[in-house]
Amino acid sequence: MRVAVAEVNARIQRLAPVLNSETVADRVTTTSDDESVPVDVLVKSQGGDMWVFATAMRTGVTTTTFTVTGAGSGSVEVVDEGRVLKLTDGVFRDDFAADYAVHIYRISGPGN
Repeated sequence: MRVAVAEVNARIQRLAPVLNSETVADRVTTTSDDESVPVDVLVKSQGGDMWVFATAMRTGVTTTTFTVTGAGSGSVEVVDEGRVLKLTDGVFRDDFAADYAVHIYRISGPGN
């Protein structure tokens, strides 16, 4: 238990500059394949990057489409998961494969 708490604490400290940055409203929308498992987001802007904190709001699994207004194409880092997703014309998709799953995304650079 102590190790798990230490890991969460370290992650929060590492992400503190992002968490304390400006919240961006109305820039990212989500559409879940399973409407009974909506995914909610908190969007932050820090250091020229956009950060999207996303969580499934119900039990169950879904795949969600994220639409990032004004973004082009590129890649999306899934923070601390060792994955990179493709961003095409401001849209990317990801799986939420567990109850109340959480993912953090970093979209780098201008036009993100």
